[in-house]
Amino acid sequence: MDFPDANLENRYMLVAGMTLMWGWTALLIWGDRKPVERRMLLLLTAMPVVILYFVGELVLFLQGAVDTSITQFVIFQSIRFGLLSIFIASYFIAWKKARKKI
Repeated sequence: MDFPDANLENRYMLVAGMTLMWGWTALLIWGDRKPVERRMLLLLTAMPVVILYFVGELVLFLQGAVDTSITQFVIFQSIRFGLLSIFIASYFIAWKKARKKI
């Protein structure tokens, strides 16, 4: 595997990414404690995170910046679409449960 140099810029990006991932993990664990009441976390994960990741990777792929085949790209995006579907379906299931309680 070819790892990037551990220069100052790369370290800064890795630390920034690490803190965001730990924060998001804590947020999702918090949402797991009362999933029906905190169901909006599903849309916060599905919409900006999964969709923007897809758009960003699509742009990089079309520019030739991602070194992968079209088959691999389609497989990865299919997995992301499946995750997006699960998040959205889970939101609506929780929404229906919340409406029944009222």
